[in-house]
Amino acid sequence: MNKKILLLKIEYTSYDNPLGLLYVGSYLKNNGYDVKLEIIHSTMFKNDSFCENKAREIEKEGYLFVGFSVLTGPQTKYSATLSKKIKEFNKDLPIVWGGIHPSLMYEQTLKEKYVDVVVIGEGERTALELADAFSQNRGLADIGGIGYKKNGSLIFNKERELIKDIDEIKIDWPLLESFIGIEKCLGEIQGQDMVNILYISSRGCPHNCSFCYNKAFNKRRWRAHSVERVISDISYLKKKYNIRHIVFMDDHFFVNKNRSYEILSRMKDMGVVCDEFLLRIDEVTEDAIKRLSDLGVKRLFIGIESGNDRVLSLMNKNTTRNMILDKFSILSKYKDVAINAAMIVGYPTETLKEIWDSVDLGLELASMLPGIVVTYQIFLPYPGTESYQLALKEGFRPPIATEDYEVYDTFGNTMPLTWLKWADKNIYKLFYRIDKYGKLLTHSESTSAIRTLGKKFFYYLARFRFKHRFFAFPFELFFLFKFNRYYNPKCRI
Repeated sequence: MNKKILLLKIEYTSYDNPLGLLYVGSYLKNNGYDVKLEIIHSTMFKNDSFCENKAREIEKEGYLFVGFSVLTGPQTKYSATLSKKIKEFNKDLPIVWGGIHPSLMYEQTLKEKYVDVVVIGEGERTALELADAFSQNRGLADIGGIGYKKNGSLIFNKERELIKDIDEIKIDWPLLESFIGIEKCLGEIQGQDMVNILYISSRGCPHNCSFCYNKAFNKRRWRAHSVERVISDISYLKKKYNIRHIVFMDDHFFVNKNRSYEILSRMKDMGVVCDEFLLRIDEVTEDAIKRLSDLGVKRLFIGIESGNDRVLSLMNKNTTRNMILDKFSILSKYKDVAINAAMIVGYPTETLKEIWDSVDLGLELASMLPGIVVTYQIFLPYPGTESYQLALKEGFRPPIATEDYEVYDTFGNTMPLTWLKWADKNIYKLFYRIDKYGKLLTHSESTSAIRTLGKKFFYYLARFRFKHRFFAFPFELFFLFKFNRYYNPKCRI
């Protein structure tokens, strides 16, 4: 009986820790399958012979099926390219797509000739049932949470229930080490001889932000690993790989505050630091930030999204500009906890005047917290969200083929902003520069007097540009592309 399965993910910016793939692979391995995980960086596709060589290699291995974990964006394009090439060498080898993109665009994805099955929603149990069906040459009609093809028709089975107790899914960390190489999944801690790793302690989020995939994918349900399970994993990572810094990638780590405090407290006792997690602005209180500071949390990522009350309401954020300023007055008291403040520009129906409100808010926050990192990400209408429907209403026309999602590029941003009726061809350039100058608002004390002076110099230049809405001749950005890790040379300055 064939037990060999290949699970693939294509990374666009960095390798990171492929947690979704690792969960599915671990579940299959723990149930008796011979699983190989492989992460392919998008730069490999620049080599004209790469796809053909990889497809030949896959065909020779004789896998039971090949599974792709797919996000919306350039990864979608590259996953399609490799899937098509695999089919050229072996049309009978099942190609399975899972992850957020095929879960939310399952019909469009399954129409593609190079996709045989789509996994809709969580993949662990579904992948195991698929593997059993393929290995025993059984039909797929009884497997929940999938779409497949039969006699030229697209068949979509019943929805699969979310896993209630996610502790039953045990990560097999050596699976990550064996086939990917643990070093590819580690991030450097600047100025220290240490590394961090990404980790997920829970799934889902109970909130209703209009631009988030969670409502469609996780049904606004939050499910958490037990404290013991989290601490067991972190203890293993520390002992095995000397990892002493953790970045929590939970959609919402702080739903159960007492659980979060207990995890962080036990991590501190173990000598493991929490580098960062996402915190909602309405969860900022004097008591919460003091406790997080005392527990050694180094950075909080806060999505404030906009400086305009109308846009905040449209995003279902349940916050206001005044609330944001009040909460940041609390954060400003705790200098040891760094803040990433993320905003979105170009939201459907947003006006340029409302975008300037967000620019001005960034200035106010930087004056309160010199060490803050302010980002302005260009809005992209992701499938399955309320904002996607609003963008359609405002004139957005989505890609008609799976390969066309290459334009969903957070870093290059090549998609025409058709949902903004007032946007002209130069608006991308403006948005790019707003984001890059937003990052220059950081002006806290640095590791040397010269670096501190340099940060303050660029801060005052960025402040001048923000105040006067002047973004022409961005000489600072040309300089910083060479020296600052926050700046992406792909951007059109």
